[in-house]
Amino acid sequence: MMMDTFSLTSYAHSPLLKGGKPVESQTQVNTSVRDAGLSPLDAQGDAYQQATQHFQQLGYDVALEPYQERAVSSDIERLNDQIKDVKRRSKRAVDRYNQASRHIADAVADGRPHVQGISNLIENIHSGYQKKYGEVVKASTQYMQDVNTAVGKMSQYITAGSDGKIQLKPEALLQDMDKMISKYSGKSYSGSDPGAYFGGWSADFSNATPLTAIKGTQEEFEFWDKKLSGQGFIVEYKNNEIKIYPDMKPIAEMYYSVTHSSATWNGSDIMSQELQSLQTAIDAQKNAVNSSVSRLLETFRQDNSHFETLVQLLIQLIKDLNQNNNSLINM
Repeated sequence: MMMDTFSLTSYAHSPLLKGGKPVESQTQVNTSVRDAGLSPLDAQGDAYQQATQHFQQLGYDVALEPYQERAVSSDIERLNDQIKDVKRRSKRAVDRYNQASRHIADAVADGRPHVQGISNLIENIHSGYQKKYGEVVKASTQYMQDVNTAVGKMSQYITAGSDGKIQLKPEALLQDMDKMISKYSGKSYSGSDPGAYFGGWSADFSNATPLTAIKGTQEEFEFWDKKLSGQGFIVEYKNNEIKIYPDMKPIAEMYYSVTHSSATWNGSDIMSQELQSLQTAIDAQKNAVNSSVSRLLETFRQDNSHFETLVQLLIQLIKDLNQNNNSLINM
């Protein structure tokens, strides 16, 4: 982690060192960096990108950990390992952020209020994104577990039939699955006319409880939309509220596969090959749900690593400024 001496010195001698209010808005941030001889931050960048740009303009090398596609998996055991790893990394990042907060207070009190401007960017990431990321991960993980539990119920509605066939009870199976799914879909099976309900099933998000709801700006909506849309999630924005739902197309595909089996609604025999094909189709959709959560976990791991790097750079910036100021005093 290197810092260009000229960049540091010019920044240390900027008017920001002599007082002024903490930087709280994008306009103030851009004005502050111009005063320090730096270029304005990219207004189109998200909070992570802006903080990174700020440190890069100061001469710091911001090493970013890449997204690891190989980490994405539909295997439930590997997913559980991912969840544990993300929780561990997240706790470590928060601990380091709390450590940095103590250094920030000392630096600002010591006459370097410009540190607050950089700190505000990182605080925005911590409270505006990292905490909410954790909420999305927690709710999505629960949804995945509920889907896996619902699919696991299939064995309860399969029994031995006659002549080597297998008896399947479609209505009972789908009704039991729907009890698990309805809290996410905004609709539930009434118990009558299964063909009408399950045949053309789709979620009703206008009546559904989202995985999480976030009060936020258009800019924040664009951040979440970019991160999650098309990755197994649906992001909606209305009345300054961001709502995140699971993409329920895999559920619709499961229901479609069962309703189009040759078994009667009350239950009848089907060929073992048909049952095998049905199980394969349902497992494929379950794996799609698992993979979407795995991608979310990997994205969170990557951004969490980015956040931790920024916190470490903030601590290093304060240390470098202290060292630089001490050397000036001794000249």
